[in-house]
Amino acid sequence: MRESISARHRLDVTLRFLATGETYRSLMYSTRIHETTISKIIPETCSAIYKRLKGEYLKTPTTCETCEQDIKNCTAALPQIVRQATQIYIGETCEQDIKNCTAALPQIVRQAGNNYKTSARIVREEYKNYFNSERGAVPWQDNAVQRGNW
Repeated sequence: MRESISARHRLDVTLRFLATGETYRSLMYSTRIHETTISKIIPETCSAIYKRLKGEYLKTPTTCETCEQDIKNCTAALPQIVRQATQIYIGETCEQDIKNCTAALPQIVRQAGNNYKTSARIVREEYKNYFNSERGAVPWQDNAVQRGNW
């Protein structure tokens, strides 16, 4: 009878996958765990991490002001994150563009092999359903989206 894969080893594989973006096949050679098993371990571990930490780190906003500020912060950070990831240009011009809201986001294209997993879709659906429900909706969100103002 074979031994089960320890929680520590599962976490190691998942963190390596998240940190490096290596393929399951590449991880198979470096961890000596078959890629079919890795394809089950990573979503299970990510789901367990999310379930454990969502209450502590993904708290529901208690006021409209808090929610509005959180959305503004996330939206303001997104162009910089994309710019850093794609390394389009760096320097003072970038900062000025962000301050003046004239920064153009680079085109994000779908890349081969970049399929989303079911667990990621489920998380997105949870957020979508929450923010589109009466409980999660804020009075200004529809107008802000229609105007394009954040």
